[in-house]
Amino acid sequence: MNINNGPDKPENKNINEEDNINDVESKKFISSDKESENKKCNISFIIGFIKRIIFIIICFKFAHIIKRYIQINFLGSKKYEITSKKILWKNNANINLTMINKEIKSYNNMSVTFSDKEELYQRTNPKVSLIITVYNQEQFINKIYSCIEKQSLKDIEIIFVDDFSSDNSSKIIEELMKIDKRIVYVKNDENKGVFYSRNRGVLNSKGEYVLCVDIDDYLLNDILVKSYETAKLYDLDILQFYVIAGDTVKNVFWKVLKYKSGIRRYEDVKEVFFRGTTRNTWDKFIKRETFINSINFMKKKYRNENYVVYNDDIAIFGLFKTAQSYGFLEEVGYFYNWAVPNSITHKYLENKYVNEVFKSCFTIMEYFYEQTQNNNEEKVACYNFFKIKVYNAYMENLIYLTEGYDYIIKILDIYIDSKFYTQYQKKYLKIFKQKVVDLIHSKKNYYY
Repeated sequence: MNINNGPDKPENKNINEEDNINDVESKKFISSDKESENKKCNISFIIGFIKRIIFIIICFKFAHIIKRYIQINFLGSKKYEITSKKILWKNNANINLTMINKEIKSYNNMSVTFSDKEELYQRTNPKVSLIITVYNQEQFINKIYSCIEKQSLKDIEIIFVDDFSSDNSSKIIEELMKIDKRIVYVKNDENKGVFYSRNRGVLNSKGEYVLCVDIDDYLLNDILVKSYETAKLYDLDILQFYVIAGDTVKNVFWKVLKYKSGIRRYEDVKEVFFRGTTRNTWDKFIKRETFINSINFMKKKYRNENYVVYNDDIAIFGLFKTAQSYGFLEEVGYFYNWAVPNSITHKYLENKYVNEVFKSCFTIMEYFYEQTQNNNEEKVACYNFFKIKVYNAYMENLIYLTEGYDYIIKILDIYIDSKFYTQYQKKYLKIFKQKVVDLIHSKKNYYY
């Protein structure tokens, strides 16, 4: 009997459907496998890339360490020194504000006494010269002298530079000179300002090192002998130490200015200037030869002695331009008295000095920009100098400017056209530029 197969039987149909389903499922499975494999590949690639980066960084750091080791131990180079453990005096980890408070109070209540008069004769070649400017501040002279006399280092000279005071400052200093031959008295023939006076004191000094001290502040923790021994040990041009600030009137002592310890030499010194040092001279123990080189450098650069009416920014600029070595001493050595905020010896922003002040500022800005090349971090330091020391501090004095407009606009344009600054930062540069342009238009016989 012949059997006609006819249409597919249900069993065959089910088998085909199952095969189709299995094909689809297998394709999905294969697809998911591929996706999973791709994800694993991507993750493996990322992990591999991160590992390579870490390896490169480790190799770079290792190479840097080897380079330093070779330079120090085989090439005789002193450019790199890891010195945080070598510094002679180190107690900053446990700063005792109570003891510092008592020390400062003791100076306020101390009368002028002498521990050993034989040690107070004039020195031919003193280790340290202390430069103290005075302008109508007779109430602070005995206090600062008592503070200095208590220091264990006696081989010093104390130079008081009287900036043409009209009170009894000169009489008090002359009385002290009778019993302490280490005191040198220098008097300006007119009021020149704190910066000029400090420089004059330095030029009249004989010490191996120089420390500028504001007359209303205090030296702490026997800082002179510690600074001298450390600076001599490492042959440093500049040695900086910690500063504590406070208010002796309100009996509040609160702030320690902290910076990274260690030593920098040669080209590395300028990095300190850009990346973190204070713009003060009174927290820096400075080799006299370096200070004088700095003064001569700035005089040559500005060709006008009136630059000295400016503030410490110019001093620090010149010092770090000429210094070949810098170190940091982990010791609180100076108390900055915030109770006397207006104690500067001269208003250096009187109308007649404005031209020199702005020329100084923009010369520093130009130097900043030239020296930093393409370093973004240092470019930030350039802008911060403009914002803090030019825009915020001296904007209101711009109306007294009578010359140098083109130069100021030129430097501002360099900053405005720079790729390093944000639009927000450029806003203040443009505001300052517009003020200069408006000033030019307001001046007679001058066309911009």
